[in-house]
Amino acid sequence: MKKTVSLLLCLFILFSTFITVNAANELSGAKNYTLGSSKSGSILEGDESDIYKFELANPAKISINLSANIYCLNLKLYDENGKEIWYEQPYWNNTTEEISFQKDLFVNKGKYFFSVSKWSGEGDYEFTIEETSTYETFTETQNGNNNTTKTANSIKHGTDYTGFIAINDDVDVYQLNLTSAGKLALNLSANIYCLNLKLYDDNGKEIWYEQPYWNNTTEEISFQKDLFVNKGKYFFSVSKWSGEGEYSFKFLFTSANESFSEEQGGSNNKTNSANIIAINQKYIGFIGLNDNVDVYRIVISDSSVSLNLSANIYRLNLKMFDENGKEIWSQTPYWNNTTEEISFSKELKLAAGLYYLTVSDSSVHGSYTFWFTNGGYVSEPKIPETIITVTVNEKKISFDQAPTLENGRTLVPLRAIFEALGAEVLWNDDTQTVTATKGSTEISLQIGSTQMNVNGAIKTLDVPAKLINSRTLVPVRAISEAFGCKV
Repeated sequence: MKKTVSLLLCLFILFSTFITVNAANELSGAKNYTLGSSKSGSILEGDESDIYKFELANPAKISINLSANIYCLNLKLYDENGKEIWYEQPYWNNTTEEISFQKDLFVNKGKYFFSVSKWSGEGDYEFTIEETSTYETFTETQNGNNNTTKTANSIKHGTDYTGFIAINDDVDVYQLNLTSAGKLALNLSANIYCLNLKLYDDNGKEIWYEQPYWNNTTEEISFQKDLFVNKGKYFFSVSKWSGEGEYSFKFLFTSANESFSEEQGGSNNKTNSANIIAINQKYIGFIGLNDNVDVYRIVISDSSVSLNLSANIYRLNLKMFDENGKEIWSQTPYWNNTTEEISFSKELKLAAGLYYLTVSDSSVHGSYTFWFTNGGYVSEPKIPETIITVTVNEKKISFDQAPTLENGRTLVPLRAIFEALGAEVLWNDDTQTVTATKGSTEISLQIGSTQMNVNGAIKTLDVPAKLINSRTLVPVRAISEAFGCKV
């Protein structure tokens, strides 16, 4: 049995090799054909095939029109490498005993071979191949140049682009860079039966997919979609499901103007990375396809505060946690079906302390505005802040007060950075002085002073240590270098 299988496999390989070599030999003898001209030929007993070669300077629709007094023919199209990319077997009409065949094929620019061979019967045939050139923003060779994220064409929002789906190139990939989170409005039209549209993040993860079909009356796809995404690099893929042809698209972008700028996947998704907010200050948040939760940290000293939120989103999930992570309140406000807007306000009775607010939803996306108030004057949203992250030996450090920039110097909460560096920390409340010791090195800083004591030697700082929200922040470069670290 094994010998029989092996013999059959060898015969199959030899037969496949023979076909490939035979096809290559046939193509080498192809006759030149001028597009648009009428060509006649005959299929006689013993003939294998007639092969014609032509070349396209642009991607195009080629229309094949063929007539023959032959029972059945094999029609094939090969690319310039001899690969068969299309095949059809038209039969004659039993009444007229004539083949009347028409076919539109969409192919990229390059050299092609058209083959006419008999399946059954002999006789004469005649054909024309008409070319209708199309336009592509990024002209491609036969098998495509932008079929993967590594070879994606770079595009910009606000610009019109035209692409082409061919029988020998059925996918196009484009790269789009966004400098902030926001709404990415896609508008696409095509005379193609059905397309696959996908959006991938910077890591190649698919975050959106849709399959628009054409209108059966107009035979055209007219598609619009709003996609809500964070800032970063994205890949937009257009591929064939059924049909080929030209398509056009444009992305329009509207920034969300988030109060806290976030990267793909989000930067404030947990309590240890929560953004710090204040009473009587408005903030703008954003729920996206690749970031469906935001966490905020707030210190409340009043017994009664109000949480207010507005959004053009169908619904949002709101939750409050105490400083130990225990959920103390939750609610899911929905929009008004007439105004299509959430307008939410809730009075909360809370003991003084530290709290976390989470805003989330996995199926709806968009911007929202929120604020806590105790009855005082409410400030409008701030300009989006740059998020500063700190890593020590490749480990990201979490802070209960966000790092900040002052006069070009980065200030970070002292206890977190000192402990990450392996230093012991002492605080003198009377003198407002912090002392840190690591091995044989001791440094001390006083709040508001530009002098830092390092083992008895005084070093002048560009910016002093300071208090923000009851947390002591110190210049990270100066104190790290004092302990011999590279910043």
